[in-house]
Amino acid sequence: FIERSGIINLGILGIMISGAAWGFMGAYFYRNIIYGIVTAAAMGAALGVIFAFLVVTLGVQQHIAGISVTFFSMNLSYFFHRVLIGSPLVEPTVPPTPPLQVPILGNLPIIGSIFKQSLYTYIGVYALAPIAIIILFKTRWGLIIRALGENPKTVDAAKIRVHLSRYLSVILGSTLMAIGGAYYSLIDLRSFNLNVGGEWSWIALALVILGNWNPLWVWLACIFFGMLNAVQAWLVATVIQIPYQFFQSIPYVVTIAASAILGKRVRPPKALLQPYRRE
Repeated sequence: FIERSGIINLGILGIMISGAAWGFMGAYFYRNIIYGIVTAAAMGAALGVIFAFLVVTLGVQQHIAGISVTFFSMNLSYFFHRVLIGSPLVEPTVPPTPPLQVPILGNLPIIGSIFKQSLYTYIGVYALAPIAIIILFKTRWGLIIRALGENPKTVDAAKIRVHLSRYLSVILGSTLMAIGGAYYSLIDLRSFNLNVGGEWSWIALALVILGNWNPLWVWLACIFFGMLNAVQAWLVATVIQIPYQFFQSIPYVVTIAASAILGKRVRPPKALLQPYRRE
């Protein structure tokens, strides 16, 4: 949503780590995953407002604003995590989320684990992409978002508030980034540290480009990357003659190669990275 509206948010690293930190703190103190997700979403929305104010209202270069938001949000989250939780000898955790097994499919060899995931995993993998497709291509707001990324002057001429629409896109996208970070700390690790999931943020940006800014293709790119990550984890566990770092690099090497091969074939929104000033 953010990039289709003409803005690239390089603050994704800080926003995801903030979502992981605040989501963990919310779930830790209330002993409930839902509270953690809501807390992460609120923090993501707040950071989205800050970023949107910098790039939409003030016209700060998007790269500079994104990096600034990253450092600000990471240090703020780390500070409050240290103040509220401290540095206990035993790493604090949140309650586990029980997996939901799909009948029959969950018993299949090799791929059976795909169908033994938490409810939040199913929602993230199978529900968000169709919802994004419907919003982006079947609703008036989706049409506005796509038009903002191509020609914001046309949107302005139609008496639609360009700045407000971009604000909403940035806030929505930042909220989802924070929820993604919270998923990593609440579901995958059940704990938090400052380096949690940082590499995934840059991979997410690359996959958006590889998916040509289309929710369906981005979803397929994410599935493919997830499969590569599962394969490398299996290789690390079974092949002991080769250093595990070699296998861990496979998903990233493939992503770089795919970016090099397909990068020239994708077409970004025409107004991407271009601030809009009403004449």
